[in-house]
Amino acid sequence: MHWPKKTPQTLDSLIENSDVLVFEDLLVNNLDLHHALRQLKDTYREVITLHYFNEYSIEEIVTILDLSNSNVKMRLKRGRDVLKKHLIGGINS
Repeated sequence: MHWPKKTPQTLDSLIENSDVLVFEDLLVNNLDLHHALRQLKDTYREVITLHYFNEYSIEEIVTILDLSNSNVKMRLKRGRDVLKKHLIGGINS
């Protein structure tokens, strides 16, 4: 599924506000994050993407995905836990 971003961030704005080394570090971390996101189950990736990348509130996600409030919060928590394992622990599953 694709959802419109609420506040898109351009590459130019990142470069203008950072020096080159900081930008390269951000880029590498961003690539690691996107790789880890691809490893998530769809159910976790949906809510993580909507909440953190598209900046939807939990209440908005409840409406978009037709889930309960507690289900959205549970998926966010479990998705964050899996991402943490991938990013910190380097798990390849």
